[in-house]
Amino acid sequence: YPCEQCGKSFNRPYNLRSHMKTHSTDKPHACQYCNRRFARTHDRKRHELLHEGEKKFKCFGYLRDGKLTWGCNRKFARADALGRHFR
Repeated sequence: YPCEQCGKSFNRPYNLRSHMKTHSTDKPHACQYCNRRFARTHDRKRHELLHEGEKKFKCFGYLRDGKLTWGCNRKFARADALGRHFR
């Protein structure tokens, strides 16, 4: 199910319908901290976590032996930011 506006593709019609809201000028969900507006509640909530300073994604892990660790210990508010950090 491709988006005709940006070309992004989805496996389910529901996901495409939800995505289409991001192209809308109707943004009824305002951030309680900075008043930035969002088309979807989920996007507003994710944005508000940035203001709240919670960073639950950490560059850290254990190797298979359970003793040796890897990572730099930097923390991120979002999983996608941690993923970009790995690249």
